[in-house]
Amino acid sequence: MLSQPTDQMRLVLIFFLQYPLGWVQFYMVPNGTRKHLWNIIVGFIIQYYLFRSGVLHVILMTGVTWALMNFLPRNVQQRYVMTWVLSYLTCNHLYRMYTNFGGYDLEISTFTMLQVCKLSAMSFCYKDGGEPEASLSKDQKDRMIKEMPSVLELCSYTWYVSNCALGVFFEFSDYIRFIHGKKEYANCPSPILPSLKSLATALACVGLFIYVSGYFWIEYIYDSDFANHTFLYKVFYYYTAMTIKRFFYYGPFMFTTGAI
Repeated sequence: MLSQPTDQMRLVLIFFLQYPLGWVQFYMVPNGTRKHLWNIIVGFIIQYYLFRSGVLHVILMTGVTWALMNFLPRNVQQRYVMTWVLSYLTCNHLYRMYTNFGGYDLEISTFTMLQVCKLSAMSFCYKDGGEPEASLSKDQKDRMIKEMPSVLELCSYTWYVSNCALGVFFEFSDYIRFIHGKKEYANCPSPILPSLKSLATALACVGLFIYVSGYFWIEYIYDSDFANHTFLYKVFYYYTAMTIKRFFYYGPFMFTTGAI
């Protein structure tokens, strides 16, 4: 009987799958509502495949955020949204520490950390959209949200195909321009070659991490034998091990950047 795929195998599979899905979206899915629906349906399926019932956390976090933005005064709702999403993420992390302290498994806080950034930023930009433009900076004017996001837009922003597993932050207003092909997205060149360059960078990051960490692994610092080395060697080893450990994170973020 075939063994079940590990968390790492499933995540790597999704990283590679997001590239052709992104190309399909670019060339075959029309702008507007159909692109929103594409991202909601396909993105939700991907997220469910990775996190199973963890998607319920995303639905709850996002749904309460929408309600707070919709029913509270526009100029104060961002405070409650920020409090809500940070509190919910804190509970996610505390529960994971309680059930699997020091371990690793692919669970929903991998995504909800990103969702905290997206939802809190969206609420502040929505607050800015109700302020006199003369009181806003250029940066605020570029990112402000004039109208309350619809459920369709918010769900699309949440489950965007190239960002539904984990990834980098982007503004809601930027995303909406992308979906409708407006302004800087009106005449986009082919994304295939740039995305493949990011994919190559991601693979290089992963390869470098796997190779060098075989010689400089962080766990050795906790070994009693590490205390026998000279002070300068300890500094050198620690600096090298921690530097290469960062490539463990650079790889997945570059995978997602290329997919986007």
